[in-house]
Amino acid sequence: PSSKTPSSKSSSTNYPLLTITKPHQGDSFRLDPLVPDENEQIIFEARGDSNVETVQWSVDGKVIGESPAPDFRQKWAPQLGKHQVGVRFSSDEEIIEDKIWIEITR
Repeated sequence: PSSKTPSSKSSSTNYPLLTITKPHQGDSFRLDPLVPDENEQIIFEARGDSNVETVQWSVDGKVIGESPAPDFRQKWAPQLGKHQVGVRFSSDEEIIEDKIWIEITR
């Protein structure tokens, strides 16, 4: 079993086991009035240790998809309000996750 534990997000030069890199904690997005809501997209990205090959993304606890290394990109159709974005990696030995909050306005 792995002895790794999630580390602090305070380091900006190296990534802990798994970190959301886009968007950032507290980011606010405004929906474009000229673009139909169903065509709006926000791209989520993360970075992780080399043992992380695929991650699972969630918004408000609901899984929205899985993404492969290296940038773990995931598209999401934004909805108005405050949302918790999560990224998660799990194996037999460990569960690694990171979460942030974002806001979508009109």
